[in-house]
Amino acid sequence: WSIGQEYGQESDEFQIVTYGILLTIESVYKTLVLIALGALLGILPETLVFLYGFCGLRLNAGGIHMKTSLGCTAVVMIGWLLSLIGILLHLSLPVCFGIAVIIFITVLLCAPVTTTNNPIRDQKTKRTKKVRALLFVVFSTIISIFLSDAYRSVLFLAMAFETLTIIPLRKEEQHEA
Repeated sequence: WSIGQEYGQESDEFQIVTYGILLTIESVYKTLVLIALGALLGILPETLVFLYGFCGLRLNAGGIHMKTSLGCTAVVMIGWLLSLIGILLHLSLPVCFGIAVIIFITVLLCAPVTTTNNPIRDQKTKRTKKVRALLFVVFSTIISIFLSDAYRSVLFLAMAFETLTIIPLRKEEQHEA
């Protein structure tokens, strides 16, 4: 329905649009599950900080993808739980700035990630995504000055977790552009 009747179900256009719709539905589902869990556990603000840090950076930096939606959901849940440790850790501002420098350098060297499912061939697009990811890290670091230690810790742990997904650990995951 979204691309019209002129494309058959076997066409590349149909497959691309169908894949995009499926990814959107899955992303909304995962986000709503995390928000619901955060609300049920009484940690909704921290969950929203996690989603901001993780999803905001992932939007432009990219990252490796799991083979299944269930695997993806499990990894995001693990990242969420690990980031929530920040509620207990209360990382100091200097420690968070140190983490920010590591994130910035990693994004500078490794982002954006191009995979088989998300091939980025255009150099201008790659450059734009890298700059946006770097600006996100800088902007988030600046606004973190005004956050409590707990929220700041969750934010930087979420961004650090996302940063781990852009480090090329497995050669086959990278798509040659």
